[in-house]
Amino acid sequence: MQRKPLYLAISAAEILRFLGLAFLAGSLGALGTGAEPSGTAALSSLFRYVAAPQLLFGAAFFFLWYDRGRYAPFRPLALVGKILALAAILPVFYAAFRLGPDLLPDRRAAFLPAAAVLLVDLVGLAALIADRTPADEASDRAGTGGPAAPKADNAPTGPDDIERVEA
Repeated sequence: MQRKPLYLAISAAEILRFLGLAFLAGSLGALGTGAEPSGTAALSSLFRYVAAPQLLFGAAFFFLWYDRGRYAPFRPLALVGKILALAAILPVFYAAFRLGPDLLPDRRAAFLPAAAVLLVDLVGLAALIADRTPADEASDRAGTGGPAAPKADNAPTGPDDIERVEA
């Protein structure tokens, strides 16, 4: 089995992307230390709840690295997820940096996490788009016998074969 080290690297970067989202939320005041009003603490809990599924991208890239043939059918799902994540975060970045000091008191503290999140999203999206291995070829290489798998001459093909064997 041939593994793409790029998928493993992107998987690790996805973990860092999640941390980048946490630091970006901290720059926006969404993550509190406990000394803030209870509304900020509630926002912190809500952020962790909403952001936790972002770790699934790390898992998706890890499994594509681990056994690309077996998990190739899930690649389009990861691709759509990456497109949706990018589409959802771009307006947040635009609003945060456009609104200025009201929403983002320290732009320099938010720039690095925002750039890291955007970079990981773009690299992951590019890797998923560039990997054009059809799922059928990948499953044949993995030995799962996709639709293009050759059939043996004596392999049963339907109910008629069962009746011939029983007769």
